[in-house]
Amino acid sequence: METFKLSTDPNFEAKLVDRVGLYLNPPEHAIVLCADEKSQIQALDRTQPGLPMKQGRCGTMTHDY
Repeated sequence: METFKLSTDPNFEAKLVDRVGLYLNPPEHAIVLCADEKSQIQALDRTQPGLPMKQGRCGTMTHDY
């Protein structure tokens, strides 16, 4: 991956540290679950069409709408 989008959330750094800390130093007997905030039904189209799956490569899609 060559690029990424940085969040504009003013509390992004604190949230990132909290979440990464759970992975690096989890509480005893804890499990860490990760959930996507986006629903399976999107109101907006993606900026570019995804590439289809083919042998040796999974399908792709853009990260933005």
